[in-house]
Amino acid sequence: MTKLNDFINDFPQIEKYPYPKYTFSSKKISKENLIQEFTQNWELAGGKSLKISQKKRLFQEILKFGFLTQNASIYSTFSLEIDSSIKGEFSFLKEKEIQKPQDFDNLDVLFVEAKLGVANQGALWIPKNTLPYDAGLFLCKHQVILINKKSLYYNMEEAITKHTKLFKHGGFWIAGPSKTADIEQSLVIGAHGPLTSIAVLY
Repeated sequence: MTKLNDFINDFPQIEKYPYPKYTFSSKKISKENLIQEFTQNWELAGGKSLKISQKKRLFQEILKFGFLTQNASIYSTFSLEIDSSIKGEFSFLKEKEIQKPQDFDNLDVLFVEAKLGVANQGALWIPKNTLPYDAGLFLCKHQVILINKKSLYYNMEEAITKHTKLFKHGGFWIAGPSKTADIEQSLVIGAHGPLTSIAVLY
């Protein structure tokens, strides 16, 4: 113990400095350029983007991507407007059928709405417990994430400062589909999560 005390006493004292005061500036950017920067960064991360004028057009527009095949299983956190002539072609998972995270294992398409988007990161914020089990965000084959253009901000500091209560219980920043470049430094999409992630701005 004496040797340890001698060592501590001989150890040079590190001068303490106060933490610097953190400030951030919100870049002045038009709504049109904000959307453009978000979609550009989202797509750079491997995601796809779509702009729609009305939420009721969502399902019809997603059909054009080609992954909503017959008998595809679908789960949505909001009401989807679907033409009655094609509704029977798909299998819709209901909340009461989700008893454990593994019930999302075979989910083909997840429709979920983000609360915030950050343009300079190309990222969308989804609060915890938006789904019965958060694992559904990552077990699905394809993500369709709806975001209101009014909920886009330039950077995270701006978004968090204006919506502190929204972050109280945690959540997830989603920035495109699952991807890794660990294998031979070659980018692989969908290695350990969704194959497709579509940001739909309305």
